Amino acid sequence: GYTPNWEAPTDSPLQGLRLETVVEKLKVPWDFAFAPNGELFCSERVGRILRISNGVTNILTEPEAVVDASAIDPGDEGGWWSTGGEDGLLGIAVDPSYPKQPYVYAYYTYREKSAPNGQLNRVVRYDVTATNIGGTEMVVIDGIPANQFHNGGRLAFGPRGYLWITCGDGGVPEASGDPSSLAGKILRVRPNGDPAPGNPAWNGNGDPRVFTVGHRNPQAISWLPDGTPVTTEHGPNAKDEVNLLSKGDHYGWPDARTREQYV
Repeated sequence: GYTPNWEAPTDSPLQGLRLETVVEKLKVPWDFAFAPNGELFCSERVGRILRISNGVTNILTEPEAVVDASAIDPGDEGGWWSTGGEDGLLGIAVDPSYPKQPYVYAYYTYREKSAPNGQLNRVVRYDVTATNIGGTEMVVIDGIPANQFHNGGRLAFGPRGYLWITCGDGGVPEASGDPSSLAGKILRVRPNGDPAPGNPAWNGNGDPRVFTVGHRNPQAISWLPDGTPVTTEHGPNAKDEVNLLSKGDHYGWPDARTREQYV
Protein backbone atom coordinates (compact mmCIF):
# COMPACT_ATOMS: atom_id res chain seq x y z
CA GLY A 1 0.00 0.00 0.00
CA TYR A 2 1.05 3.58 -0.69
CA THR A 3 2.17 5.53 2.40
CA PRO A 4 2.82 9.27 1.89
CA ASN A 5 5.12 9.48 4.94
CA TRP A 6 7.36 6.57 3.82
CA GLU A 7 11.11 7.09 4.19
CA ALA A 8 13.96 4.95 2.92
CA PRO A 9 15.57 2.74 5.59
CA THR A 10 19.00 3.78 6.84
CA ASP A 11 20.17 0.43 8.23
CA SER A 12 21.35 -2.60 6.27
CA PRO A 13 18.79 -5.31 5.41
CA LEU A 14 21.53 -7.83 6.29
CA GLN A 15 21.47 -6.96 9.98
CA GLY A 16 20.31 -9.88 12.07
CA LEU A 17 20.82 -12.42 9.31
CA ARG A 18 23.21 -15.35 9.48
CA LEU A 19 24.72 -17.60 6.84
CA GLU A 20 23.85 -21.28 6.92
CA THR A 21 25.20 -23.94 4.54
CA VAL A 22 22.28 -26.20 3.65
CA VAL A 23 23.99 -28.53 1.16
CA GLU A 24 27.45 -28.57 -0.44
CA LYS A 25 29.65 -30.49 -2.90
CA LEU A 26 26.98 -30.39 -5.59
CA LYS A 27 27.65 -31.19 -9.25
CA VAL A 28 26.20 -28.52 -11.55
CA PRO A 29 23.06 -27.81 -9.49
CA TRP A 30 20.35 -26.34 -11.72
CA ASP A 31 17.12 -25.92 -9.76
CA PHE A 32 15.61 -26.40 -6.33
CA ALA A 33 12.11 -26.47 -4.89
CA PHE A 34 10.77 -26.46 -1.34
CA ALA A 35 7.95 -28.80 -0.41
CA PRO A 36 5.13 -27.51 1.85
CA ASN A 37 6.54 -29.60 4.72
CA GLY A 38 9.98 -27.93 4.48
CA GLU A 39 11.83 -30.63 2.54
CA LEU A 40 14.14 -29.32 -0.16
CA PHE A 41 14.53 -31.00 -3.55
CA CYS A 42 17.44 -30.18 -5.85
CA SER A 43 18.27 -31.14 -9.44
CA GLU A 44 21.81 -31.54 -10.76
CA ARG A 45 22.36 -31.25 -14.47
CA VAL A 46 24.52 -34.38 -14.44
CA GLY A 47 21.33 -36.38 -13.83
CA ARG A 48 20.54 -36.55 -10.11
CA ILE A 49 17.58 -35.55 -7.97
CA LEU A 50 18.39 -34.90 -4.32
CA ARG A 51 16.23 -34.49 -1.24
CA ILE A 52 17.54 -32.50 1.74
CA SER A 53 15.60 -33.04 4.95
CA ASN A 54 16.68 -32.34 8.54
CA GLY A 55 20.22 -31.68 7.36
CA VAL A 56 20.53 -35.02 5.54
CA THR A 57 20.99 -35.23 1.76
CA ASN A 58 19.81 -38.30 -0.12
CA ILE A 59 19.96 -39.15 -3.82
CA LEU A 60 16.38 -39.99 -4.81
CA THR A 61 16.93 -41.11 -8.38
CA GLU A 62 19.37 -40.86 -11.30
CA PRO A 63 17.35 -41.19 -14.52
CA GLU A 64 19.35 -43.29 -16.96
CA ALA A 65 17.96 -41.50 -20.02
CA VAL A 66 19.47 -38.10 -19.11
CA VAL A 67 22.21 -36.99 -21.53
CA ASP A 68 25.76 -37.04 -20.25
CA ALA A 69 26.19 -33.53 -18.83
CA SER A 70 29.29 -34.24 -16.77
CA ALA A 71 30.80 -31.76 -14.32
CA ILE A 72 34.40 -30.57 -14.39
CA ASP A 73 36.61 -31.56 -11.46
CA PRO A 74 37.06 -29.05 -8.63
CA GLY A 75 39.83 -26.58 -9.43
CA ASP A 76 39.79 -27.24 -13.19
CA GLU A 77 39.71 -24.30 -15.56
CA GLY A 78 36.73 -23.83 -17.85
CA GLY A 79 32.98 -24.15 -17.53
CA TRP A 80 29.83 -25.10 -19.37
CA TRP A 81 30.90 -23.07 -22.41
CA SER A 82 34.08 -25.10 -22.84
CA THR A 83 33.10 -28.63 -21.85
CA GLY A 84 29.31 -28.86 -21.96
CA GLY A 85 26.12 -27.01 -22.74
CA GLU A 86 22.72 -26.27 -21.28
CA ASP A 87 21.15 -29.72 -21.51
CA GLY A 88 20.74 -32.43 -18.87
CA LEU A 89 18.48 -32.68 -15.83
CA LEU A 90 17.04 -29.18 -15.47
CA GLY A 91 13.88 -27.94 -13.75
CA ILE A 92 12.22 -29.49 -10.72
CA ALA A 93 8.88 -28.83 -9.00
CA VAL A 94 6.97 -30.33 -6.09
CA ASP A 95 3.26 -31.11 -6.19
CA PRO A 96 1.40 -28.33 -4.30
CA SER A 97 -0.44 -31.00 -2.26
CA TYR A 98 2.78 -32.72 -1.14
CA PRO A 99 3.11 -34.96 0.85
CA LYS A 100 -0.54 -35.99 0.32
CA GLN A 101 0.35 -36.18 -3.37
CA PRO A 102 3.99 -37.36 -3.02
CA TYR A 103 5.10 -36.29 -6.49
CA VAL A 104 8.17 -34.48 -7.75
CA TYR A 105 8.33 -33.31 -11.37
CA ALA A 106 11.50 -32.98 -13.44
CA TYR A 107 12.50 -31.73 -16.89
CA TYR A 108 15.39 -33.43 -18.67
CA THR A 109 17.14 -33.89 -22.01
CA TYR A 110 17.56 -37.35 -23.53
CA ARG A 111 19.00 -38.86 -26.70
CA GLU A 112 16.64 -39.46 -29.62
CA LYS A 113 18.18 -40.35 -32.99
CA SER A 114 15.06 -39.44 -34.95
CA ALA A 115 14.98 -35.87 -33.57
CA PRO A 116 16.47 -33.06 -35.72
CA ASN A 117 19.26 -32.39 -33.20
CA GLY A 118 19.55 -35.96 -31.94
CA GLN A 119 17.85 -35.28 -28.61
CA LEU A 120 14.58 -34.17 -27.02
CA ASN A 121 13.30 -32.85 -23.71
CA ARG A 122 10.57 -34.35 -21.57
CA VAL A 123 8.78 -33.65 -18.30
CA VAL A 124 8.32 -36.58 -15.93
CA ARG A 125 6.83 -37.29 -12.51
CA TYR A 126 8.17 -39.45 -9.66
CA ASP A 127 6.55 -40.86 -6.53
CA VAL A 128 9.17 -40.11 -3.89
CA THR A 129 7.60 -42.49 -1.34
CA ALA A 130 8.26 -45.57 -3.47
CA THR A 131 11.03 -48.05 -2.71
CA ASN A 132 12.23 -47.78 -6.31
CA ILE A 133 11.57 -44.11 -7.13
CA GLY A 134 13.07 -44.35 -10.61
CA GLY A 135 10.62 -47.10 -11.44
CA THR A 136 7.67 -44.77 -10.88
CA GLU A 137 8.68 -42.38 -13.67
CA MET A 138 5.59 -41.20 -15.55
CA VAL A 139 5.99 -39.08 -18.67
CA VAL A 140 3.89 -35.91 -18.41
CA ILE A 141 5.02 -34.23 -21.65
CA ASP A 142 7.40 -35.56 -24.29
CA GLY A 143 8.80 -34.44 -27.61
CA ILE A 144 9.94 -30.95 -26.59
CA PRO A 145 12.64 -29.90 -29.11
CA ALA A 146 16.13 -29.98 -27.61
CA ASN A 147 19.67 -29.01 -28.42
CA GLN A 148 22.95 -28.57 -26.55
CA PHE A 149 21.70 -25.03 -25.88
CA HIS A 150 18.31 -23.27 -25.56
CA ASN A 151 16.36 -25.91 -23.68
CA GLY A 152 14.47 -23.62 -21.30
CA GLY A 153 13.53 -26.14 -18.64
CA ARG A 154 11.89 -24.36 -15.72
CA LEU A 155 8.91 -25.99 -13.97
CA ALA A 156 6.58 -24.25 -11.54
CA PHE A 157 3.05 -24.65 -10.23
CA GLY A 158 0.97 -21.51 -10.63
CA PRO A 159 -1.62 -19.94 -8.32
CA ARG A 160 -4.42 -22.19 -9.63
CA GLY A 161 -2.43 -25.40 -9.32
CA TYR A 162 -1.55 -25.79 -13.01
CA LEU A 163 1.97 -26.76 -14.08
CA TRP A 164 3.85 -24.17 -16.14
CA ILE A 165 6.80 -25.22 -18.32
CA THR A 166 9.32 -22.99 -20.10
CA CYS A 167 10.61 -24.42 -23.39
CA GLY A 168 13.60 -23.03 -25.30
CA ASP A 169 13.71 -22.98 -29.08
CA GLY A 170 15.84 -26.14 -28.99
CA GLY A 171 17.95 -25.06 -31.96
CA VAL A 172 14.90 -24.55 -34.23
CA PRO A 173 14.18 -20.81 -33.77
CA GLU A 174 11.94 -20.75 -36.83
CA ALA A 175 9.46 -22.96 -34.91
CA SER A 176 9.15 -20.58 -31.95
CA GLY A 177 6.22 -18.70 -33.45
CA ASP A 178 4.41 -21.85 -34.60
CA PRO A 179 1.78 -22.80 -31.97
CA SER A 180 1.75 -26.39 -33.21
CA SER A 181 5.39 -26.84 -32.09
CA LEU A 182 6.60 -27.02 -28.48
CA ALA A 183 9.82 -25.14 -29.33
CA GLY A 184 10.13 -21.65 -27.84
CA LYS A 185 6.94 -21.83 -25.80
CA ILE A 186 5.42 -21.44 -22.36
CA LEU A 187 3.17 -24.41 -21.61
CA ARG A 188 0.32 -24.48 -19.10
CA VAL A 189 -1.04 -27.92 -18.24
CA ARG A 190 -2.78 -30.00 -15.62
CA PRO A 191 -0.43 -32.06 -13.42
CA ASN A 192 -1.04 -35.09 -15.68
CA GLY A 193 -0.01 -33.16 -18.80
CA ASP A 194 -3.46 -32.43 -20.20
CA PRO A 195 -4.07 -28.86 -21.42
CA ALA A 196 -5.18 -26.46 -18.69
CA PRO A 197 -8.66 -24.99 -19.20
CA GLY A 198 -8.64 -21.50 -20.63
CA ASN A 199 -5.54 -21.95 -22.79
CA PRO A 200 -5.58 -20.27 -26.24
CA ALA A 201 -7.51 -22.03 -29.00
CA TRP A 202 -4.99 -21.00 -31.70
CA ASN A 203 -7.80 -21.12 -34.28
CA GLY A 204 -7.68 -24.90 -34.05
CA ASN A 205 -4.16 -25.03 -35.53
CA GLY A 206 -2.04 -25.11 -32.39
CA ASP A 207 -1.13 -27.38 -29.51
CA PRO A 208 -3.70 -26.81 -26.72
CA ARG A 209 -0.94 -27.01 -24.08
CA VAL A 210 0.74 -23.85 -25.44
CA PHE A 211 0.06 -20.61 -23.53
CA THR A 212 2.44 -18.20 -25.35
CA VAL A 213 4.76 -18.39 -28.36
CA GLY A 214 7.85 -16.68 -29.77
CA HIS A 215 10.34 -17.34 -26.95
CA ARG A 216 14.09 -17.88 -27.30
CA ASN A 217 15.27 -19.43 -24.06
CA PRO A 218 12.84 -18.63 -21.20
CA GLN A 219 14.06 -19.46 -17.73
CA ALA A 220 12.58 -18.40 -14.39
CA ILE A 221 8.81 -17.99 -14.02
CA SER A 222 6.89 -16.40 -11.17
CA TRP A 223 3.62 -14.55 -10.51
CA LEU A 224 2.69 -11.05 -9.41
CA PRO A 225 0.25 -10.70 -6.48
CA ASP A 226 -2.67 -10.47 -8.94
CA GLY A 227 -1.65 -13.75 -10.60
CA THR A 228 0.02 -12.26 -13.68
CA PRO A 229 2.80 -14.66 -14.85
CA VAL A 230 6.28 -13.18 -15.34
CA THR A 231 9.24 -14.85 -17.03
CA THR A 232 12.89 -14.05 -17.63
CA GLU A 233 14.38 -14.88 -21.01
CA HIS A 234 17.94 -15.12 -22.29
CA GLY A 235 18.62 -12.93 -25.31
CA PRO A 236 21.39 -13.09 -27.93
CA ASN A 237 24.57 -11.32 -26.78
CA ALA A 238 22.84 -10.11 -23.60
CA LYS A 239 19.56 -8.26 -24.42
CA ASP A 240 17.80 -10.44 -21.84
CA GLU A 241 14.11 -9.86 -21.21
CA VAL A 242 11.55 -9.78 -18.44
CA ASN A 243 8.15 -10.60 -19.93
CA LEU A 244 4.64 -10.28 -18.57
CA LEU A 245 2.79 -13.23 -20.11
CA SER A 246 -0.56 -12.69 -21.74
CA LYS A 247 -2.50 -15.67 -23.08
CA GLY A 248 -1.93 -16.25 -26.77
CA ASP A 249 0.69 -13.54 -27.25
CA HIS A 250 3.76 -13.76 -29.49
CA TYR A 251 7.02 -12.55 -27.88
CA GLY A 252 8.94 -11.87 -31.06
CA TRP A 253 11.65 -14.49 -31.44
CA PRO A 254 13.39 -14.91 -33.84
CA ASP A 255 12.13 -11.98 -35.93
CA ALA A 256 12.07 -9.22 -33.32
CA ARG A 257 13.87 -8.36 -30.11
CA THR A 258 12.41 -4.92 -29.43
CA ARG A 259 8.91 -3.51 -29.23
CA GLU A 260 9.65 -1.19 -32.15
CA GLN A 261 10.67 -4.12 -34.36
CA TYR A 262 7.65 -6.18 -33.40
CA VAL A 263 4.99 -3.47 -33.62
